[in-house]
Amino acid sequence: MKNHRKEWPRIRERSKSGHRYYEVDLRRAHHTGQQWRTFSDLEEAKRFASETAAKVARSGVQTLETDTVARDALALITRWRQECSLVNCILEDVVQQGLAHFRSQKAKAESPFVSEMLTLWIDDKTNSKSKKLAHRSSKGIRSAANLMKGFLGDMRVAQVTRGNIEQWMWSNDASQQTAKNRRAYAHQFFNWIIKKNYWVGTNPVSQIEPVEVKRGTPEFFTVEQCKRILEEAQRIRGLVPYIAITMFAGVRPEECERMTWSNIRFRTGEIWLPRDITKTSAGRLFKMSGNLVKWLEAYRHQRPLIPNVNMQGAARRMRRALGFPWIADGLRHTFCSFHYATHQNIEQLRFIMGNSPAVIENFYKGEISQDDVQAFWNLMPSPRESAEPHQPEATEPPRPPPPSDPPK
Repeated sequence: MKNHRKEWPRIRERSKSGHRYYEVDLRRAHHTGQQWRTFSDLEEAKRFASETAAKVARSGVQTLETDTVARDALALITRWRQECSLVNCILEDVVQQGLAHFRSQKAKAESPFVSEMLTLWIDDKTNSKSKKLAHRSSKGIRSAANLMKGFLGDMRVAQVTRGNIEQWMWSNDASQQTAKNRRAYAHQFFNWIIKKNYWVGTNPVSQIEPVEVKRGTPEFFTVEQCKRILEEAQRIRGLVPYIAITMFAGVRPEECERMTWSNIRFRTGEIWLPRDITKTSAGRLFKMSGNLVKWLEAYRHQRPLIPNVNMQGAARRMRRALGFPWIADGLRHTFCSFHYATHQNIEQLRFIMGNSPAVIENFYKGEISQDDVQAFWNLMPSPRESAEPHQPEATEPPRPPPPSDPPK
């Protein structure tokens, strides 16, 4: 090995496989950049060494770092320009796309966790002072949020994709209706995040097509099944008025659980549901069927009308003893189907049920013979139930009057 320059930076002559080349030794205290520079021509190596020594003498060893960075950047830019020419774009486009990618990655890393946002969403929706949700709506939000936590809770909001949400929608062999409901909850959740400025982005649920639910023939209980239900209900204390009102008046279970005897108007044969207990927050006043009046008169001694217990649990105990499959919302469907078969009046039925005419047409209406119609409205309590001693209706404190006059 022959030295061609003794002062810094030194030049050493080397040979490999018969080829001679020259190395400029750039090693120096406090210099962490490139350590060697190789040349095939000795004069070019000497010129580079002299210029480098002069630069360091003038501006210090940091100029070596700057030169290294600049040289590397220039080499990278040159390579990028060559790559861009192959795909017919300019270097500025590549830079902008790169910056957009890095901004996106930064936003994902800084976005909040889904589990954290779900907790805040539940609290905001269920404890809102401006809009109080019905118990069933609050329960639905909590249930959907807790299930979503199990699937998406560990992810950051910006990381959630359409595929993640679709996987959650159809998990646990969900039906079409369940998947539709879950999509609606997820859409509300991400809209809420954006509205509250917890995250700036596009709602991923908007990319998912709404689920179309295929409807079959409306299901309802037969007259014999209704008779069996009433028989079993009489075996569970306090359950009969609850079953009778849902079967013969079509009142929603959650509405029925909030009713008191003050909602039953025996003198006029009517039921009054004020807006503070209905699902739609709209009051309903309608006539009771003759057999419902008889059933309620038979249990008029019961205080309160609906016991302060878990009526859904009591109903489940009754179902296990029936000997036939239970139909979801079957009592409400049954009333609707028999009422329509009797009166053929969708508008009247819509008001009693608190539904739109389209819902009545799509979900409840069924084909029933006139013999079954008559038998249904003739389901009466036995003389034993009717013989129960009555107590004055006034023993239960009346509910405060509704905020507005009941509809005519």
